[in-house]
Amino acid sequence: MAEVLKATAFKACKTDEQFAALLIVSNTYGLNPLTKEIYAFPGKGGEIVPIVSIDGWLRIINDHPQMDGMRDRWADDGSWCEVTIYRKDRTHPTTHREHLSEAKRPTEPWKQHTRRMLKWKTIIQTSRIAFGFGGIHDADEGMDAAGMRHASGKVIEDEPTGNPFVKDDAPAIETTPPTGKQTKERHTQNVELIDISDAKKSGKKTWWTAQMKTDSGSVCEMGTFSETMQERLAGNIGSMIEVTFTQTPKGGLSIEDFEVIPATEGGAE
Repeated sequence: MAEVLKATAFKACKTDEQFAALLIVSNTYGLNPLTKEIYAFPGKGGEIVPIVSIDGWLRIINDHPQMDGMRDRWADDGSWCEVTIYRKDRTHPTTHREHLSEAKRPTEPWKQHTRRMLKWKTIIQTSRIAFGFGGIHDADEGMDAAGMRHASGKVIEDEPTGNPFVKDDAPAIETTPPTGKQTKERHTQNVELIDISDAKKSGKKTWWTAQMKTDSGSVCEMGTFSETMQERLAGNIGSMIEVTFTQTPKGGLSIEDFEVIPATEGGAE
């Protein structure tokens, strides 16, 4: 089982100590790494940041023995979300409000599912106050803790030539350009992440490629020079993801960002 975890959800772990630390966190909160409730994310300083998906957060909230219900309330204009959690052992409930202006990130999930993302963020923060959950992060917080920036959309200059991203025996990925005025043509697609590997060397840089399967069964490949992106992808092999990508000047497909599609949503929307 240790080898399975090191090859999947805890692939970012480089030492036995890092691996053991993540196991302790998983066991403390009763989270299952194989169902992507928790996974490892590498920080720039070599530390490992434990990331808990929304499924994992909902698991530990609902499994808490004192959990006694939850409700949410919204501003009329959607500018804030307020969540109240009730505990069996307390007379007064715990209420916390998150403001969209403070919580929103420049990623596709936040742009496309703003209310859902704000509600999840508010649930997570309220649960920390109500139950004292510590030492774990959601995906946005994990990126901050690891010192990672969100995708900027900058074109990579030193990329491999040709188009190594589409297999010869499969058609190219079907794309739908976003509507409205765009500074750069981006596409989003719901796919299953199959694998990721080092495929190309370009000077001193490595171009990682991620293999993905579309709803139609076609297999495609997309690339990135970002080691942090490679590690994020490696921690989500086997998951359904919504990937944001662009076509590079030399014909490749470059990953800009992605978001795991929770199993509770029933896969691709």
